[in-house]
Amino acid sequence: MIVFGISYTTDRFAHEVNDAHVTFVTDGGVYVTGPVQNLTISRDEPTTAALTELAGRVVAAADTVERQAGRDTPGGVPCRPLLVAHNSGDSAAIPDDATDTWKTIAMRFVDQFLRMDGLAADIPGFVERAEWARTAAEPAPAADDVDPTFVPGYIPRVIDGVHSDIDTLRQARKWGLHIIQSGPPGTGKTTAARAAHGDDLVVTACYDGMVTQDLVGQYLPEPGQAGVFRWVDGPLVQAMLQGRPLLLDDFGWMPPGVQATLLPVLDHQRTVTVLDRPDGQTITAADGFAVIININPGVGFGISGPIYDRAAFELHVPVDLTAAEQLDVPRGFVAVARQLHNRAEAEAADGIDRWVPSMRSLLNARDLALVFDEHFAASALVGECPAGEQRTNLQQLLTAELGLGRDHPEPLRARSL
Repeated sequence: MIVFGISYTTDRFAHEVNDAHVTFVTDGGVYVTGPVQNLTISRDEPTTAALTELAGRVVAAADTVERQAGRDTPGGVPCRPLLVAHNSGDSAAIPDDATDTWKTIAMRFVDQFLRMDGLAADIPGFVERAEWARTAAEPAPAADDVDPTFVPGYIPRVIDGVHSDIDTLRQARKWGLHIIQSGPPGTGKTTAARAAHGDDLVVTACYDGMVTQDLVGQYLPEPGQAGVFRWVDGPLVQAMLQGRPLLLDDFGWMPPGVQATLLPVLDHQRTVTVLDRPDGQTITAADGFAVIININPGVGFGISGPIYDRAAFELHVPVDLTAAEQLDVPRGFVAVARQLHNRAEAEAADGIDRWVPSMRSLLNARDLALVFDEHFAASALVGECPAGEQRTNLQQLLTAELGLGRDHPEPLRARSL
């Protein structure tokens, strides 16, 4: 369920969720307003026009609250509408008289709003997400109509309040724009590219011993024929000739000399010259070719300035904790991850580098909690964290959020019985 709305209190000294008022609309066309203890609920057919009108009422309510707060309350009350997701199923299927359910949804929204745990969004952004959610919830199409770019379990993310990451990647390819995706490992950079481009995507993993031939091609022995060699195009040349998107994963490990091979490819020339190639030495990229560069900041050789200059934009891809919740990661693990990520972001400005769990780690925790239990999953997560103050802090957070009492999670280690 996608929720777009605001939260506020009529008493400036009240800070409890129970005291809050809400005004929000869901992707199912349900409009909810009033104090969380006594909500008023109405609904409309979730057409584009109806959702736009309902979201407009949310924005109007936010403006009214801010004007009143500015007049009556020192400092005013910020009411930028927030876009969040809930694991509450289809809101259109929840009856209006299900007051306990709507109260729970409203209180959870208030909690997320107070922590600003969501996307500050506008009306078009909400409508776009709502339409995507409805499409994703529809019955699977016939085999002939299946979108080959769909990746099960991947949840598209809004980038600027309007455009999703999937749409952005596809538009970049359509216009021949090369982009950089940066972020820690396991945040979904590669999965997003696969979701956007499906089997069309050419993927190359970069490494520190990489040479130019790994990109453009080389002569290789013909299997079963001693002394016979044939030319094999590399992934860069294949993608250029076939008009396909090329993903350069872990780009920071590509040596600077090899990175230089890409300079004429990424600028207006869109060409590469391969002197050893027997069948045409200068290759010009066909329509549909574009490069996606994935980097983990601070890893390997980094990325050269000329490469940065040729990229249309850089998209930062952090761990999506809202998506983690939608993927059924236990709430305690998400709460711990959120605290660690908030602390890491606050201290990054001072040059302090802190360990934070990746999306992959959180999904592993979800699976281990199902197979074993949450204590086992917590112990596995502790084992990933560097020893010392950071590990101690993680143990304390996990113990508190998971309610483990005195049974602090320790790194998994086999011992004699």
